[in-house]
Amino acid sequence: MLDQDKASIEGYNFQATMLPIGGMHMLPLRAAVLKAIKLDVGDTVTVVIEKS
Repeated sequence: MLDQDKASIEGYNFQATMLPIGGMHMLPLRAAVLKAIKLDVGDTVTVVIEKS
C-alpha cells in the first residue's frame, strides 16, 4: 500500500499519494483541490511535499 504524503499547493494543504510513473513521480490532484485553489490544468504552481 502506498503512503499518503502531506502536500501544499499555493498554500492549500491536502494529502495525496505520489505515484511512480516511468521513472518519475506524479502527484495526482482531485478536481476538488483544483477548484479550491482556483487552478486549471496546465497552470504553474509552487508545490511543497512532506514525506510521511
